[in-house]
Amino acid sequence: MDIVGDSGATGYGVVDPHNGWVAKMRLAMPNTRINNYAHDGAMVSDFLPGGRWPDTTDAVRRIGVDQPSLVFIELGGNEYYIDRDPAQYKANLETLTQNIWQVSPRSTIVYETIWPFDPRQSTSMHSWDEYGAAMQQLAVEYSAGWIDLRQFFPPHYADDTYTHLLNTDQIHPTDAGNVVEYTAVLNIINRC
Repeated sequence: MDIVGDSGATGYGVVDPHNGWVAKMRLAMPNTRINNYAHDGAMVSDFLPGGRWPDTTDAVRRIGVDQPSLVFIELGGNEYYIDRDPAQYKANLETLTQNIWQVSPRSTIVYETIWPFDPRQSTSMHSWDEYGAAMQQLAVEYSAGWIDLRQFFPPHYADDTYTHLLNTDQIHPTDAGNVVEYTAVLNIINRC
Protein backbone atom coordinates (compact mmCIF):
# COMPACT_ATOMS: atom_id res chain seq x y z
CA MET A 1 0.00 0.00 0.00
CA ASP A 2 1.33 3.43 -0.95
CA ILE A 3 0.10 6.81 0.25
CA VAL A 4 0.38 10.08 -1.64
CA GLY A 5 -0.66 12.98 0.53
CA ASP A 6 -0.05 16.16 2.45
CA SER A 7 0.31 16.89 6.18
CA GLY A 8 -2.92 15.01 6.82
CA ALA A 9 -1.02 11.82 6.01
CA THR A 10 2.32 12.68 7.66
CA GLY A 11 0.92 12.83 11.18
CA TYR A 12 1.53 16.55 11.48
CA GLY A 13 -0.04 17.83 14.69
CA VAL A 14 -0.24 14.59 16.66
CA VAL A 15 1.15 14.50 20.19
CA ASP A 16 2.28 10.88 19.89
CA PRO A 17 3.76 9.96 16.48
CA HIS A 18 2.26 6.47 16.85
CA ASN A 19 -1.21 8.05 16.65
CA GLY A 20 -0.92 9.33 13.08
CA TRP A 21 -3.33 7.37 10.89
CA VAL A 22 -0.55 5.95 8.69
CA ALA A 23 1.47 4.90 11.75
CA LYS A 24 -1.64 3.21 13.15
CA MET A 25 -2.11 1.38 9.83
CA ARG A 26 1.44 0.07 10.06
CA LEU A 27 0.77 -1.23 13.58
CA ALA A 28 -2.54 -2.82 12.57
CA MET A 29 -1.12 -4.42 9.43
CA PRO A 30 2.42 -5.53 10.32
CA ASN A 31 2.67 -7.89 7.34
CA THR A 32 1.69 -5.21 4.84
CA ARG A 33 4.30 -2.97 3.26
CA ILE A 34 3.10 0.62 3.64
CA ASN A 35 5.07 3.37 1.90
CA ASN A 36 4.13 6.92 2.80
CA TYR A 37 5.12 9.51 0.19
CA ALA A 38 3.18 12.31 1.90
CA HIS A 39 4.85 15.67 2.42
CA ASP A 40 3.76 18.55 4.67
CA GLY A 41 2.35 21.35 2.53
CA ALA A 42 2.07 19.23 -0.61
CA MET A 43 -0.37 19.84 -3.41
CA VAL A 44 -1.22 17.50 -6.27
CA SER A 45 1.10 19.49 -8.55
CA ASP A 46 4.03 18.62 -6.26
CA PHE A 47 3.70 14.96 -7.30
CA LEU A 48 3.86 15.90 -10.99
CA PRO A 49 6.98 16.80 -12.99
CA GLY A 50 8.18 20.22 -11.85
CA GLY A 51 6.86 19.81 -8.30
CA ARG A 52 8.57 21.62 -5.44
CA TRP A 53 10.36 18.71 -3.72
CA PRO A 54 12.45 15.81 -5.02
CA ASP A 55 10.67 13.30 -2.75
CA THR A 56 7.25 14.23 -4.13
CA THR A 57 8.27 14.41 -7.79
CA ASP A 58 9.92 10.98 -7.38
CA ALA A 59 6.88 9.38 -5.73
CA VAL A 60 5.24 8.15 -8.95
CA ARG A 61 8.47 6.45 -10.03
CA ARG A 62 8.73 4.82 -6.61
CA ILE A 63 5.13 3.62 -6.85
CA GLY A 64 6.16 1.98 -10.13
CA VAL A 65 8.91 0.14 -8.26
CA ASP A 66 6.60 -0.77 -5.36
CA GLN A 67 3.70 -2.03 -7.53
CA PRO A 68 1.29 -1.66 -4.59
CA SER A 69 -2.17 -3.19 -4.68
CA LEU A 70 -3.58 0.04 -3.17
CA VAL A 71 -2.64 3.69 -3.59
CA PHE A 72 -4.33 6.20 -1.31
CA ILE A 73 -4.41 9.78 -2.58
CA GLU A 74 -5.12 12.30 0.17
CA LEU A 75 -4.54 15.70 -1.43
CA GLY A 76 -6.50 18.90 -1.86
CA GLY A 77 -6.30 20.68 1.47
CA ASN A 78 -3.45 22.95 0.42
CA GLU A 79 -5.13 23.76 -2.90
CA TYR A 80 -8.19 24.76 -0.90
CA TYR A 81 -6.07 26.76 1.53
CA ILE A 82 -4.58 28.88 -1.28
CA ASP A 83 -7.88 28.90 -3.21
CA ARG A 84 -6.49 27.20 -6.33
CA ASP A 85 -9.18 26.78 -8.97
CA PRO A 86 -10.92 23.43 -8.34
CA ALA A 87 -10.87 22.77 -12.10
CA GLN A 88 -7.06 22.96 -12.03
CA TYR A 89 -7.00 20.76 -8.93
CA LYS A 90 -9.14 18.18 -10.74
CA ALA A 91 -6.96 18.32 -13.88
CA ASN A 92 -3.81 17.81 -11.79
CA LEU A 93 -5.45 14.98 -9.83
CA GLU A 94 -6.45 13.28 -13.08
CA THR A 95 -2.89 13.59 -14.40
CA LEU A 96 -1.50 12.15 -11.17
CA THR A 97 -3.96 9.24 -11.34
CA GLN A 98 -3.00 8.49 -14.95
CA ASN A 99 0.70 8.75 -14.13
CA ILE A 100 0.29 6.25 -11.29
CA TRP A 101 -1.62 3.80 -13.46
CA GLN A 102 0.97 4.16 -16.20
CA VAL A 103 3.71 2.85 -13.88
CA SER A 104 1.53 0.55 -11.74
CA PRO A 105 -1.52 -0.45 -13.81
CA ARG A 106 -2.88 -3.00 -11.36
CA SER A 107 -2.98 -0.60 -8.40
CA THR A 108 -6.39 0.26 -7.03
CA ILE A 109 -6.69 3.99 -6.39
CA VAL A 110 -8.57 5.18 -3.32
CA TYR A 111 -9.17 8.93 -3.12
CA GLU A 112 -9.59 10.54 0.27
CA THR A 113 -11.45 13.82 0.70
CA ILE A 114 -10.40 15.40 3.98
CA TRP A 115 -12.41 17.33 6.53
CA PRO A 116 -13.53 20.93 6.02
CA PHE A 117 -11.52 23.68 7.66
CA ASP A 118 -11.92 27.42 7.85
CA PRO A 119 -8.82 29.53 8.43
CA ARG A 120 -8.47 31.05 4.96
CA GLN A 121 -8.49 34.51 3.47
CA SER A 122 -11.90 36.14 3.52
CA THR A 123 -11.48 36.74 -0.22
CA SER A 124 -11.36 33.00 -1.02
CA MET A 125 -13.83 32.23 -3.77
CA HIS A 126 -14.09 28.43 -3.70
CA SER A 127 -15.79 26.18 -1.16
CA TRP A 128 -14.38 22.92 0.17
CA ASP A 129 -17.32 21.11 -1.41
CA GLU A 130 -16.02 22.09 -4.87
CA TYR A 131 -12.77 20.21 -4.21
CA GLY A 132 -14.64 17.25 -2.77
CA ALA A 133 -16.88 17.18 -5.85
CA ALA A 134 -13.84 17.20 -8.15
CA MET A 135 -12.39 14.19 -6.33
CA GLN A 136 -15.74 12.40 -6.29
CA GLN A 137 -16.16 12.93 -10.04
CA LEU A 138 -12.80 11.27 -10.69
CA ALA A 139 -13.64 8.41 -8.33
CA VAL A 140 -16.81 7.78 -10.34
CA GLU A 141 -15.10 8.23 -13.71
CA TYR A 142 -12.32 5.79 -12.86
CA SER A 143 -14.37 3.42 -10.67
CA ALA A 144 -11.90 4.19 -7.91
CA GLY A 145 -12.41 4.01 -4.18
CA TRP A 146 -13.40 7.16 -2.33
CA ILE A 147 -13.39 7.98 1.37
CA ASP A 148 -15.23 11.18 2.25
CA LEU A 149 -14.02 12.25 5.68
CA ARG A 150 -16.41 15.20 5.78
CA GLN A 151 -19.01 12.92 7.32
CA PHE A 152 -16.70 12.21 10.27
CA PHE A 153 -15.34 15.73 10.80
CA PRO A 154 -18.17 18.22 11.29
CA PRO A 155 -17.01 21.79 10.74
CA HIS A 156 -15.17 22.95 13.88
CA TYR A 157 -17.58 25.81 14.33
CA ALA A 158 -20.70 23.62 14.13
CA ASP A 159 -20.57 22.29 17.66
CA ASP A 160 -17.93 22.62 20.36
CA THR A 161 -18.34 18.91 21.08
CA TYR A 162 -16.34 18.12 17.94
CA THR A 163 -13.44 20.52 18.34
CA HIS A 164 -11.29 17.77 19.88
CA LEU A 165 -10.81 16.28 16.39
CA LEU A 166 -8.78 19.25 15.13
CA ASN A 167 -5.77 21.02 16.61
CA THR A 168 -5.94 24.66 17.62
CA ASP A 169 -4.88 25.61 14.06
CA GLN A 170 -8.34 24.31 13.07
CA ILE A 171 -6.77 22.45 10.12
CA HIS A 172 -4.74 19.45 11.28
CA PRO A 173 -6.32 16.52 13.10
CA THR A 174 -5.42 15.74 16.68
CA ASP A 175 -4.50 12.26 17.86
CA ALA A 176 -8.26 11.60 18.17
CA GLY A 177 -8.88 12.95 14.67
CA ASN A 178 -6.18 10.67 13.29
CA VAL A 179 -7.91 7.71 14.94
CA VAL A 180 -11.11 8.67 13.12
CA GLU A 181 -9.23 8.78 9.80
CA TYR A 182 -7.45 5.50 10.52
CA THR A 183 -10.79 3.82 11.27
CA ALA A 184 -12.33 5.09 8.03
CA VAL A 185 -9.35 3.87 5.98
CA LEU A 186 -9.21 0.51 7.74
CA ASN A 187 -12.93 0.05 7.12
CA ILE A 188 -12.37 0.46 3.36
CA ILE A 189 -9.42 -1.94 3.38
CA ASN A 190 -11.39 -4.56 5.31
CA ARG A 191 -14.13 -4.42 2.68
CA CYS A 192 -11.70 -5.17 -0.15
